[in-house]
Amino acid sequence: MAKCENLDACPFFNDAMLHMPTTSEWLKNEFCYSNFTQCARYRLKNELGKEYIPRDMFPDDMQAAQRIMDSIAKQTTPPDESASSL
Repeated sequence: MAKCENLDACPFFNDAMLHMPTTSEWLKNEFCYSNFTQCARYRLKNELGKEYIPRDMFPDDMQAAQRIMDSIAKQTTPPDESASSL
């Protein structure tokens, strides 16, 4: 079974989940060892870069990941040239 290449350095599992080992193992089995392409953290890293991942974002929080991606997309969308007043 393929594992996520980011697991060993993932701050979520190496810092945030230290005091919740049962939850941590469940999330690792659910995302890191099987469905890592469905992990919100994985998707953000691949689409935007690791600097956009909130340290405490859970792997299953795709709504937050989508909000971040939408926010960045709005910031980088060029203005509509047809709306120009010139």
